[in-house]
Amino acid sequence: MRSCSIEDEYTVITDLSGDLRLKTYLVRSKETRETRMCRGIEYLYHTKSARTDLEEALHDMLRVRCPYMIHYTDVYNEEGSKRYMALLSYDYKCTLEDYLREQQAKGETIPESTLWGILVRVVKALRYLHDPAKHGGRVIVHRDVRPSNMYMANDLTVYLGDSIFCSSYTYPGSHVVGSTLTNMAYAPPEMMTSDVYTTAYDIWSLGCSLYELATGAKYSEIVKAAFPGVNYLQALEKLQMQALVIPGYSESFCVNLQKMLRVDPTERPTAAGLLSLSGSNISSLASSLSHCLG
Repeated sequence: MRSCSIEDEYTVITDLSGDLRLKTYLVRSKETRETRMCRGIEYLYHTKSARTDLEEALHDMLRVRCPYMIHYTDVYNEEGSKRYMALLSYDYKCTLEDYLREQQAKGETIPESTLWGILVRVVKALRYLHDPAKHGGRVIVHRDVRPSNMYMANDLTVYLGDSIFCSSYTYPGSHVVGSTLTNMAYAPPEMMTSDVYTTAYDIWSLGCSLYELATGAKYSEIVKAAFPGVNYLQALEKLQMQALVIPGYSESFCVNLQKMLRVDPTERPTAAGLLSLSGSNISSLASSLSHCLG
């Protein structure tokens, strides 16, 4: 991480997003003229503990080297403007949330084969993050898995996005939530009753994301609508007593999706386990989709 302005080396061409917390810019190198994407993360109103959490997350994203996710190649700390500018490892053309909207506008759903391919690439990214052997005995929990943070490149390759909310902890164990909260629509139910989480956090978020990509609806909203007036956790328990069925998608897809959405985090499959689930043959399917999903 460098304590200088990105504009010493890059020209900011345009602001690509309007997200108040996490902006994306297109920048051009003054030396090579190469264009890059970068994140702008403001910290003017961060508390001391939130700033510490953010810096730890930025360092984790700098250390990450995974072909299935976007990470940072350099981070500039601009003290004057109270923001970090983080150069991204890959450019992208759209988020999977954008892709879902495009499909909906055409009156189409996302094909199941495409969702299996997305599942494989995101799970491979999570397997890397959750493997303590890759991070000096520490496990990284992404904490920001959602359709709007999964990206499709120009060649249609899918990447899990970077995360300014990620946290790491020494394995084995769990980690206490810091002061920065993520998008609660994708946060697991244990976050409602405890301040401790594990890698199962990301598996739940992935399950919610895949459900949304398949149906166009947020899982949390479906749960609330299914049992109006019932406590959310109780509604989850009731819903999980029923087999998950999504019209147009196979039983295998729905069964594996429901496993990711178990209320008890210890009952959710691990990222490594998801890649070897019996009956789905996910890895083989991923190879057959390599021409369109990278």
